[in-house]
Amino acid sequence: MFVWGQPERNTGEFHNICFGSLAERWNHRRVDSRTSLFTNKKLIAEWERDYGEDSDWFRVRVLGLPPTADELQFIDFASIQTARKRPVEVLRDEPLIAGFDVSGGGAAWNVIRFRRGLDAYPPLRITGEQGRDRAVLIAKAAEVLRYGANGQPVAAMFVDSAFGAAIVERLLTMGFRNVHEVNFGGHSPDVHCANYRAFMWRQVKDWLAKGAVPDDERFAQQLGSPGYHINRSNKLVIEAKQEMQKRGLASPDDADALALTFARAVAPVAPQRPRRPIVHLSPWS
Repeated sequence: MFVWGQPERNTGEFHNICFGSLAERWNHRRVDSRTSLFTNKKLIAEWERDYGEDSDWFRVRVLGLPPTADELQFIDFASIQTARKRPVEVLRDEPLIAGFDVSGGGAAWNVIRFRRGLDAYPPLRITGEQGRDRAVLIAKAAEVLRYGANGQPVAAMFVDSAFGAAIVERLLTMGFRNVHEVNFGGHSPDVHCANYRAFMWRQVKDWLAKGAVPDDERFAQQLGSPGYHINRSNKLVIEAKQEMQKRGLASPDDADALALTFARAVAPVAPQRPRRPIVHLSPWS
């Protein structure tokens, strides 16, 4: 079966197949009209000057990407696109923080995402099926805690407690003291947020104004997927994964892993050499 067209909406079956919850089942090809042999490059250059590369008009009609506008969107795609291209400077004493979003298995991924100051690094990703054996996840987390990543030791790792409580307990018994359990549904330190997940996502949104993320379209889609609302108590609520899946959107495992790096403030560290750079980070597989 072949499905093709212009992604003029950011909802619906076509969007789900190309960018959403069904994307893992399909092989994809996207045509960027700027690199096609058959398009009018002079006209496209005029469109880029008139509309801008990040405009929805240009994204849909030239880049073959879905529009960004969504009134329910908590983080707008314009901010994400800017962060994908932004060069940043990381101070030498910035701590390396890891966020570990543990899945319950199936299609969801287990993701460890890393951040130093204003820079977010590519993640380590383990499939839900592999992660059913919790020993695999414990071993990978212990490896990261012991040897660090990207040439830096891990100052703190924050783990989602929903499926990660047992993993945290085992890591603590192994002697690691820089691993911490985070309850997404727990009490927020900010009175304007309904729970801890809303608190962390708000930190991500504020950070994106100056931070940098990898130039990765699937990760960008995850950051921009969750909706939000203000409840009767005038507190911020971020759309739950279960509600997103009802709308046909993929689970934002990688984005939640980045949010976990904002769980608590981590003090600066003295620059030091890692024992050996055993962990090599890679982009999406």
